[in-house]
Amino acid sequence: MAGKETLNIQVVIANRPYFLSVTPEELPVIRELEQQLAKELTNLQAQYGNKLINQDILAMLLLTYAKKLHDVHSTNEAKGLGKLIGRIDRHLTKVLSKTRK
Repeated sequence: MAGKETLNIQVVIANRPYFLSVTPEELPVIRELEQQLAKELTNLQAQYGNKLINQDILAMLLLTYAKKLHDVHSTNEAKGLGKLIGRIDRHLTKVLSKTRK
């Protein structure tokens, strides 16, 4: 973040404070994620009662987010591969049509 204005903020996750340096543009996203995580933590705590400690719940959330990120990357890679195959197909069609003339 060199050369950019940064803000030092505190984010609370599972009742623990974490200190971050963020740009003003990142601040709304970080705050939204903080609220979303708090909500999901509360939901999982209610679902599992006192059977899990916060570390377990955070691990479950991490796995959930990692799966979502993996799905996004897989979809993007598939789209990119589809575009590449389309370009190759068009190129081969063009080349083959010239050789048939």
